[in-house]
Amino acid sequence: MSRILALVIVAMSAAVGQAQEVRVPKEVLQELDYLVGEWTMDGQVGAEKCTADYSILWSPGRHCLVYHCVWTSDEGKSAGTSIIGWDIATREIIDFCIDSWGGHGTLRYKVQSPTLWKGVASRVDEDGKPGKGQISLEKKGPKAFLWKETNRIVDGESQPDTELRFKRK
Repeated sequence: MSRILALVIVAMSAAVGQAQEVRVPKEVLQELDYLVGEWTMDGQVGAEKCTADYSILWSPGRHCLVYHCVWTSDEGKSAGTSIIGWDIATREIIDFCIDSWGGHGTLRYKVQSPTLWKGVASRVDEDGKPGKGQISLEKKGPKAFLWKETNRIVDGESQPDTELRFKRK
């Protein structure tokens, strides 16, 4: 289903045409461009170890990113799709994601420096439980970044932190 959603969004973007004016600030487009490519990830969500492969590309017209990932963890294998773009009202990078187990989330970032984004996450997990936390993306050069979530709350209960290490393929 997530793959169909991404294809519909990409097809709609192509139908609108690539000649439209992109009003996303140049600095934001440069920040997003850092993520474009193929990535591997390993890390821990709480006590659970996980790995993943990510493919991140520009949408037609270069106004947002689309990514697809395949996760492997102790609970099994899942897939996810996300749209990452700019929220003009809040002046934040926003990431809408949905996974093959029915979970979904919204991540909102403010760029703090050339190497650090910080923000908040809100989500519904695969069991239908709501969650939230503080997130950060820290660039470790052109080929790696570290993603963290702290102060995690799921269904009203505190959870261990998350740390995911990304490396460019």
